[in-house]
Order: sequence, then structure tokens, then C-alpha cells
Amino acid sequence: MAFSLRSLSRKHIPTLLGLGVLIAGLVGGVVFIQTSNTNSFLPRASPQTIPKNIKITNVTDSQFTVSWVSDSSTIGFVKYGTTTSSLSKTANDDRDQASGTTGMFQTHHVTVRSLSASTTYYFKIGTGTQELYDNSGVPYTVSTTTSVSSQARTMYGEVDMSDGSPANGALIYISADNLAPISALVQSSGSYVISLAQARTTDLANAAQLDPTTPLNILVISPTGDTTSLVTTNLTQSQPVPQITLGVNADFTASSTPAPLTGGVATTVPTSAPATAAIQSKFTSQLLAPPTEVTNTQTLTITNPQNDGDLITSNKPELRGNAPSGTKVTLSLKGPFTQTMTMTVDPSGIWTWTPASKLSNAPYTLTATNGTGTTKQTATRSFTVDTTQVGVIPAITATQSATLTPTPVPTPTATPPFVPLPTSSAVAIATQSSTPIISHPSTASGQLVTGNTTPTLFLMVVGIVSLLAGTILWTL
Repeated sequence: MAFSLRSLSRKHIPTLLGLGVLIAGLVGGVVFIQTSNTNSFLPRASPQTIPKNIKITNVTDSQFTVSWVSDSSTIGFVKYGTTTSSLSKTANDDRDQASGTTGMFQTHHVTVRSLSASTTYYFKIGTGTQELYDNSGVPYTVSTTTSVSSQARTMYGEVDMSDGSPANGALIYISADNLAPISALVQSSGSYVISLAQARTTDLANAAQLDPTTPLNILVISPTGDTTSLVTTNLTQSQPVPQITLGVNADFTASSTPAPLTGGVATTVPTSAPATAAIQSKFTSQLLAPPTEVTNTQTLTITNPQNDGDLITSNKPELRGNAPSGTKVTLSLKGPFTQTMTMTVDPSGIWTWTPASKLSNAPYTLTATNGTGTTKQTATRSFTVDTTQVGVIPAITATQSATLTPTPVPTPTATPPFVPLPTSSAVAIATQSSTPIISHPSTASGQLVTGNTTPTLFLMVVGIVSLLAGTILWTL
């Protein structure tokens, strides 16, 4: 019997130990992933994601657009409010507003909508993993205008890359004498539509008066921000504007008649160097001051959802906010069931949390708590999840023919060319459409982000080695 027990011990205990280590490794890895702030493993902002060539366009009584470029693809958003101390609302890139997801781009075009007329707004620019940038320590400023009536007219056309492919995501800026800058994004088909119904004078006080021969300067910035085209046209040749090819400058006003067509494509007339420099200077003068990164906040806030009663169309939303860096934030999400999480605020003063379990279509209340005793802070936000509402925000589109399919959302203006930015600050005036921002995906890129798998893999290897050792001893 003694021999049998020793034999059993020698043959079975290493195997049982290996199984135990393997199970412990798997359980420990899962717990680590579920409880860790996985965003701490995401790359931080780098010089390649810092906003460049910032521009304010499409200012009306209800909206404004902020556009910029970055050297590498990154998310882009704007945090804004009516006071410098409470930038509690967030507007995402126009493409994200239309798709209900969050994408990463090198060109960024964010239209802030549903604003009040004759109101000053303050904003900061977000990029990377939600770093914020402002105007040398203070928010950028923009003011909406009063409502004015103007001519109901649109201009449209197409932009191609040098290889003939659509310039999807290119930025288009329109400028003219006594015309406030206007901008738009090129759609996936290469087409664009620009509404002139909200065109304002440069002081934003009156509707812009454009006659058929008024020269309109067009700046196009490629989707990667490294190629531009400078084009001059007028209203006579605006439906459509002759074909624009990135990297090619053209003057479509060289004659009083439309540019001659060859094979259905407008022939371009290269602009002279002085003319090109004058047009480029006009766009450069509209740039805002270069941004500086925002320092940490000491206030606990919830920035997504933006407002009580917001509608979110994702069942795996990324909940986020601000708090003093390095401190702990405890989050409680109450709905059909309750989920909780405690995490450490990252060095930039930002916390983000995607609930482990998918949310069902129902109302929810998020409560965030930070600090203890006299330093304790609490913030709450109520919102509703409804995944049936995905894609309700329209996109700006144009048909291939002269028949337009515009959206009711005013077309935004774009950022200036990639040239050195002036050091002076600028104040602009803004407007926004009535379409709400209703969706925030679970990660900055819109893709699934895993946790740190190293502990799981290490413990799994240890478990497998123990199993093999046990098997060998069993056979001895």
C-alpha cells in the first residue's frame, strides 16, 4: 500500500499541479484584462498627431466647423462650451457623425451643430488618445451670428488623386473677396457639395453677395495632408466645377465661357506663380495660432455621454471623462443590471471605460466618484442606449449628374494648406446644424482593443510545462 501511494503521488501530483497552474493562469489573465484600464496600453499623442493648420469655417447662427491636419492618422474631436471652465460637450469628426463610429484620419473636419445664435463658444481640440490642445493655455474662441437670408445656391464637383482614384477625405476650402471661409469634405465617391445658402461676408454680419463672375478660390488638401491644389472658378462654372486633380493648379476663369472639354474632362489652365502665391496667402491668413497641449484638470467630469438624456447607438460605448491624473475613479453604471469599475486616471487627466458586458436597449445612469472626505467629487450622467438608431445622421452627398442630393446640414469649411502657422491668435464666429451627435464607439479607433495578454500567456506556458513534466513522470 505504501508503494502504491508513493507511486500514485509521483505520477499524479505533478499533473494535478500543472492543471492547477494552468487554470490559475487562465483565470488570472481574464481577471487582469477585465479589471485593467486597457487604455493605458494605447499609444499616447505624439508630434505626428498634433493638430496643424487649424481653421474655423462655416460660421452661421447655429454652427461652426473646425478643421485641421495631422501627420499620422488619429481620432479627432472638439470639446466646447459657453464658458472657459466648462467645455462639457463633444463634437466628433463629420465622418464619425454620419457613420456612428469613430475613425482615424489625417484630415479632420468637425462641425459643431445646434448652437444658439449670437453666442460666444470656447473650444479645445482633441486628438490621439484624447489629448486636448488649446490656444497657449486658453480655449479657442468662436461666436455664432444672427440669422440672415441669402441666395439658395450650391456648388459641386469631383476631386481625384493623381492616379485617378477618388480623393476620399480631402478637405476643400472656398474663399473670395468679402466672403467668410467655407469648407467641406470630399466623399468616398470623390464628389463634394458646398452650400452657399449660409455664405457670409468676412465680418459675418451680412449675407455674402456673389455674382456669376465673382472669382472663387478653392484650396484642396489631400487625404494625407501632403498634396494641395489651388483652383480659381466662379459661379458660372460651379455646377459642376470642372474636374480637380490633386497636385494640379488651375484657373477655370481664363475665359468668359466654360473651360473647353476634352473627353468629358475640363481642360485645366495652370495659374501663374504670382497668382498662386496670392491665393495661398489668402488661405494662410485664415489659420489659427498653433495649439499647445492642455494641462491636467482637477475637476471630475463626464464628457461622454455629453449631456443628460443623450442617445447612444452602440451597445459597447466608450464612457469617458476627466479627473486629476494618477487618482482613482470609481464608476457605477446602473440600468437593467449594474456594472462597476475602479481605475487610475491617466497622466493627461483622462479616464475611459467600456463596460465588459454589452448594454441592452434601455435607460442608464452613470455615476463617477473621485477622492475621499473633503476632496470627494461625484458626477452623474443619464443616457439611453438604442442600437436601432444607428446611422440616422445623414451624410453630405452628390450625384454624378448635375442633379444634387444635398443634406440639410450646412457644408463646413476646410483647413488651409500645410504651411507655417502664424503666431497670432484668431477669433471666429460659428454655427451648427440641428443634427445631434448620438453615438460614441467603444474605442478611439472603432476597432476592438484587447488587454495585456502577457500574464495569461506566461501562466499558460508554465501550466503546459507542468503538464508535460507530469506526463513524463507518469510514464516512468
